[in-house]
Amino acid sequence: MSGVIQKILPREDKYFDLFVAQADVLVSAADALATMLAGGAVAETLDQIRGLETTADDITRDVLTAVRRSFITPFDRSAITSLISSMDDAVDEIWHTAKTVRIYGVVEFEPQMRASADLAREAARLVREAIPPRKRRWGSSPCCCSAPATFTVTSTCHGGL
Repeated sequence: MSGVIQKILPREDKYFDLFVAQADVLVSAADALATMLAGGAVAETLDQIRGLETTADDITRDVLTAVRRSFITPFDRSAITSLISSMDDAVDEIWHTAKTVRIYGVVEFEPQMRASADLAREAARLVREAIPPRKRRWGSSPCCCSAPATFTVTSTCHGGL
């Protein structure tokens, strides 16, 4: 009976695709900032980062809307919103940094600033690597049983899978 109920309850399966898209935006924004601080064209890079920030906001809105509409989510709702919001916040900070460069007309950057941008680029890539490339299908756990819809990333099954 519970299998039938699970099939008719609203659920969202696109979270992982949106996480990957948001991580890609984060990497692109960090790359653009590093390019800007390495002496790239400020105006062009600023426009690129602005567009990426808008895209990140759109993805965040899509995820938050999906969380509100879904009865079943692949893992905890607060973890979903926290993850997507954290990536969006990082892109927002990159945007604020780029905007500040334009406001103050900075054209030369200290080595420490360029090193910080390189660290941000590396951190963005690590975030991207940490996002699973695809979702686990409902009821297709890697063990011999069919995990229930309440199976989460932190749940264990048959000895800790």
